[in-house]
Amino acid sequence: MKKIILATSLACFAVLFAGCSMAQKTQEGATVGEKTFHVTGQEVGMKMNSVAILDKSLQKWTVYENTADGTIHHGTVGKIAVESSGAKRNETGTVKTWAVLRNRTDFPMQVEARAQFFDEMQVPVEAPSSWQRIVLPPNAIGAFKENSLGIRDIKYYYIEVREAR
Repeated sequence: MKKIILATSLACFAVLFAGCSMAQKTQEGATVGEKTFHVTGQEVGMKMNSVAILDKSLQKWTVYENTADGTIHHGTVGKIAVESSGAKRNETGTVKTWAVLRNRTDFPMQVEARAQFFDEMQVPVEAPSSWQRIVLPPNAIGAFKENSLGIRDIKYYYIEVREAR
């Protein structure tokens, strides 16, 4: 009986440790752009209909926790997170785009955002909008909204977010 319990325990530990070694490291929130050397790939360029966080300081933030047993753990998370984004046609034919941003820190933060609109060939149809300041209370959300100026051939949007200056 002891041999069966010992063999079962060893098998469980083997499965448990094998699963740990296969775990992949994932990054939460937006990522920093990477330099690409192959210009023929689909990964080159802007991702249309998306929100880009431009400042690296907003993308990484070190968190320290002192747990009950006195050990200190740390990791990195983004200071802000993009909760949702999208676009729709207004009744006038212009396009309204929006992004909902979450402040993940314990202090108030100010960021700026702007939008640019593109045609079906992903060519800008108008200049980027002016930077709009968004005040984000601690651990709360804020919204950015922008309307296009024209009604012609708008198929895509691209929103940029940076720390307020």
